[in-house]
Amino acid sequence: MEHTTICPWCQTEIAWDEETGEENICPYCENELGDYRTISVELERNEGLADEGEGGEQKSADSEDRGDRGRFAGDSDLEGFRPVNLRLIALAGKLEKILIEQLEVPECPSCREYMIEAGTQTVGAEGWQPTVPPALKRALLPAPFRLIWYVCPNCHQMHTLLAPEDRERLLDNLGGDDEDGGEAKRD
Repeated sequence: MEHTTICPWCQTEIAWDEETGEENICPYCENELGDYRTISVELERNEGLADEGEGGEQKSADSEDRGDRGRFAGDSDLEGFRPVNLRLIALAGKLEKILIEQLEVPECPSCREYMIEAGTQTVGAEGWQPTVPPALKRALLPAPFRLIWYVCPNCHQMHTLLAPEDRERLLDNLGGDDEDGGEAKRD
């Protein structure tokens, strides 16, 4: 007589007969069959939080000393969590419209939010000393060139990328075999 079991993990029906016996491991997802396992985690609780009266006033003063900025006064239960920028959440629709119109949407290297284009900067010959690799015998990125600046709306880090036309010029300089050692022509 055949008996069926349903895997609680992948919801696949597992058929077995009396000759082979009951399966202990699902042949499809390779998880153990049977009851789910639970883990109990005991959190340390500050004894000062249990007392609402005088302990609350001390806790509030302590949190101000540490510089905690909870949403509510005396809210230290959220110490391990990343603070939420409520203004950023409120501006999500406007930020999405801005990001859709951008040519590129890089991720912030720090917090992984999408960055918005802040502007461009032209780097001229004054203040720029280009590197001339011996293998290339000409400047890798001669001036002038443009940088596109991006800003993260969440953590406010700035990031730059070379403008698309200057990226092409950089690749032309890397791959070009000009014998005169001059720089590639700029459009």
